[in-house]
Amino acid sequence: MAILGRGSMRSKEKEEELRRTEDLKYKHLNENLHVEIIAMAPAPEAYKRIGEALSEIKKFLVPNLTSSRIILMIFANSN
Repeated sequence: MAILGRGSMRSKEKEEELRRTEDLKYKHLNENLHVEIIAMAPAPEAYKRIGEALSEIKKFLVPNLTSSRIILMIFANSN
């Protein structure tokens, strides 16, 4: 699993420097931010591994509505 694309590096200066290179290794820095999941195994095991990886990253991609509702209730009740 890898986080790739614009904004995927901690150092913005280093990312900008690498973006300007012609090295194909850093071509992804010109693309939108994305996650790449690769599994190299027999098909059943690969599907299982990718499914597990998707379950893990889904936590970060789908907003937690319960937390959002609690925050809204706190603000609504503070007045």
